[in-house]
Parts: sequence; C-alpha cells; structure tokens
Amino acid sequence: MSKTLGVGCIGLGAAGSGHARTFAACPDARVLYAADADAQACARVARQVDGLQCTDDYRKLLERSEVELVVVSTPHSSHRRIVVDALSAGKHVFCEKPLAMNAAECDEMIATANETGRRLLVFQTHRYNPPFRVLKRFVDENDTGRPLFGVILYLGNELERMSDPHSWKGTYAQAGGGVLLDGGAHVVDLANWYFGRPVSVSAHTRIPDAWPEGKGEITGELLITYENGTIAQVLASFESRLKGGGGLRISAELFYENGNGFGEYAHLGGTKIARVARYVDLEGEETVVEPTDAHGLNHAQHAIDCVLGRAEPIVTAQDGRMAVAVIEAAYESARTGRRVNVPAMPA
Repeated sequence: MSKTLGVGCIGLGAAGSGHARTFAACPDARVLYAADADAQACARVARQVDGLQCTDDYRKLLERSEVELVVVSTPHSSHRRIVVDALSAGKHVFCEKPLAMNAAECDEMIATANETGRRLLVFQTHRYNPPFRVLKRFVDENDTGRPLFGVILYLGNELERMSDPHSWKGTYAQAGGGVLLDGGAHVVDLANWYFGRPVSVSAHTRIPDAWPEGKGEITGELLITYENGTIAQVLASFESRLKGGGGLRISAELFYENGNGFGEYAHLGGTKIARVARYVDLEGEETVVEPTDAHGLNHAQHAIDCVLGRAEPIVTAQDGRMAVAVIEAAYESARTGRRVNVPAMPA
C-alpha cells in the first residue's frame, strides 16, 4: 500500500463535500476521485479539492486501482449496496452513520469486510467530539464505581427538510425513518460507548399532524437497558426551537456510584460553538474542562491511520451496527408498545 493513501468520495452533499475537504487536508492522503449524480455538486467540490476527478457512477470510481479508501456519504438506503461493492472491489471503507438501514444489512457489510480483509469504519461523529472524549476520559480515569443511569439528548431543528415532501431527509424509503435513525444514531452510540452492551429498549415516537406521506418521526424517546444493569434515557428531536430558531445541542449526563459526569456540545447560531465537560466525585470535588479542538480527534486522519495500520478504530463497524440495532428495536417498540430485545452480533 502506498504511503500516500488514495481516497475516493461517494456522495457530495453537505457531509460528503465536508469529508472530501477534510481528507484532502491530511498530509498522507490524496482525494483523487468523487462520484455523485449531481453535476453541480461535482463541480463545486472539484473547485475545492485540487486535481479531483468526478463521475456520476460510483462503480467507475471503484474501478480505479489508485483508490484505496472509499468514503461513503449517500442516503442511508444506499449504504449497504455501495459499501459491499467497495469492499468486494478491494477497497477500505469509511461510511457515514447510520451504517445501514437495519442490523441485517450491517451484518452483511461486516461479513463482507471480514471475507475481503478490508477495513470497514463508521463515522459516529461524537466519539471524535472534544467534550464527549473528555467525558469518556473522566469516566475511564476515575474510580466511578458501578454505572447507574444516564440522560443523553440530541436537540436539533430540521423542521424545514423533515416537512419538505421533496427532501429524502426523514423518509422511510431513503432514510429508514425519522430523527432516530438520523440524529438519534449519534446519541444512541454515545450511550453504548459509555455503558456497554444494550440488551433491550422501549420507545415512544411523535409524528406531527398533517405530516408529508412517507416521512418518519420528528421526536423519539428511548429507554435502553444495558447488560450491566444501567439504564439510559435517550431523547432525539428535530423540532427543538433553540436560539434563533435553529442550532443544535447534544448533551450526556452520566451517573455512577462514586460520581457523575456531564458533557455538552452546543451550536446555537452563527459560528459560535460552546463545549463543556465536568466530573464531580463522591466528596463533591468538581473538575471542569472547556474542551478545545486539541481534545478532539480528526476523523479523517484517524481513518487513514487505521487503514495504514498505525491505529485501531475508536468506533468499529460492530459499534455502528449496535447503534442501528438499538434503533431498529426502538421502532418495533414504538409500533407495538412492548419492550424489545436488541439482537446480538451473529456468532
């Protein structure tokens, strides 16, 4: 494998174009090719990334031997097909969350990665995010004792796209559901990261009146039980009217026998981002950190390091699969009114 990793990007929407720029900025990678059916998107990203060649057919990108790592940022419904094709073509893959539409699709993707000996990485954004990494460090480095419960929130405003019948956002056909399989995948993964193996979930969801046909829930609440007995309350909403009518706030508050921790990321309009992490021990001593970018991890460089054998992934394909499995079980729970078991990884 070359020292400079050849990268191809499939999907050039907001997430995909951002990934193309971020990978292109890494010193030991070169973004060579991109694929998107939208010619305007291709032209826009080609102006941002030197030497980028574009095609409207991702399969042509997979034919290029120079491409060693493929970044997939397409609607959720296409992840399984594109990822399996890329792995089968001998490429390593970095896939946007959610890994797939359901656990069975994830299992097929993971099996293909194992069969081909290629890396399958998944972008669960907030494992790289400074406040949640600091919070994880607090938990790992202190004598917290047994975990008890946690409250984890995703509060965003996607009313415009969710209520637009022409947008794929929140559609059952292309997104697999509403907020839970979108923003909710972030906070479910955080809960799993902090608490371990999820075993069951109960859920409630809300779909507004006069909602476009084929669109999923805009708010969802989950109660997840973990193998170690911990309970996590997870709420995700795309109808949170925060400062200025937009914005995003994600928080995690974790409680243990010997202390509690809190982390929050808030983007409440403009370019201002607020980040905080704190830990309080049993004696009441509080440690507070205002995380900077230095506390985070560059996801593109980390993916490159994993492919080149210099690091192990902080979020595995199995982790991505468990987040999807929890949400799939949550949808069944919301439909049936019953608590639903989360399927384990296949043997």
